[in-house]
Amino acid sequence: MAFNINGLVGPLAEATTPIGKLHLYGWKISSLHRFSDLTSETLTIRIRNFFQYVSSFDKISSFAEGEPLPLTEQEVCELLEIDLENLADKYVKVFKNKQILREISHRLPMPLLPMRERDESAITFLDRLLKHEIYLHKASELQMIARVTKLRTTIHLKNLRKYIKELEDKFNADKESLLAKQKSMPSKYGAMRREFVNIDFRDDYYTIDEIYLGLYRKSMLVTIYSFLEYTMMDLCDLVKQFYNSSFGAQDLKGKGIIRSRLYLEKVAKINFDKLNAEWADLLTLNKVRNHIVHADGVDDVVSNNLTKLVNRTQGLSVKNHGRLLVDSTYIDSSITTVENFLEKLYSKAF
Repeated sequence: MAFNINGLVGPLAEATTPIGKLHLYGWKISSLHRFSDLTSETLTIRIRNFFQYVSSFDKISSFAEGEPLPLTEQEVCELLEIDLENLADKYVKVFKNKQILREISHRLPMPLLPMRERDESAITFLDRLLKHEIYLHKASELQMIARVTKLRTTIHLKNLRKYIKELEDKFNADKESLLAKQKSMPSKYGAMRREFVNIDFRDDYYTIDEIYLGLYRKSMLVTIYSFLEYTMMDLCDLVKQFYNSSFGAQDLKGKGIIRSRLYLEKVAKINFDKLNAEWADLLTLNKVRNHIVHADGVDDVVSNNLTKLVNRTQGLSVKNHGRLLVDSTYIDSSITTVENFLEKLYSKAF
């Protein structure tokens, strides 16, 4: 349960003070932000600042009348502590009928609704109530950011699939066009000329099929892995805020997705054992990416590490002096793996 009196138009209560009759209104998000920015200030300063923005001499009863004009800094400073106590007492009394359910992540502890202690001053109790609301608001806000980030990730991968399909179709159309031209070669050509023309066709076909497609597909694997790496780091930054962690992923040893995994295990308590299938495939993608970036996808003839790797990976092969060849099926399966992995990761983190 959480208090939420946002959206109420009319005043919640009225109070007579030395500066005049004040009307007390529900807080807005901006009021809470101002209050939370004053954590290092004294209790009186925090409450005085809060009442500056929820108190007004105006009495507004409908949206058509606009918003009430808040007190000036000078006006609120004229209120004595006993006046603040009286305002706080009137303010907290209206809360008991203003409770609504608020969704909060099962990953976060749901704080109990503050109860006023015996002999506790009204301004102290109001201070605790506002901190409680700030916590809930921040949790809800971060959950919304997490949902938007997750949606943005899904859309990005969907667009990447579309982009890849269009390029694959374009390259395949170019190859089909070459084959069609070869088949339509004039029959009047002599054997020698036909052989020379066939050599040109084979060269052009090889250029498209292995050089152009090879470069494009390897670059796509690097792009897919870079997106995974960036997204996991972004997720770590969000988790840091969500769990109010005192340290970030960059404070841990390691790098890339390994370091991100370690951080998510430590802070969000994610059990990666349930992600073993996807994680194993991502580690393979990591090694393939490293071969492409650091060795241009060419195998070391001494260690044959790349050959050993691709022999157990569908959609990859090593040909022509240890050169890596990537089939479109491996690109598609890599996107699917990243997609499934991130989907599960977001659900476990938040």
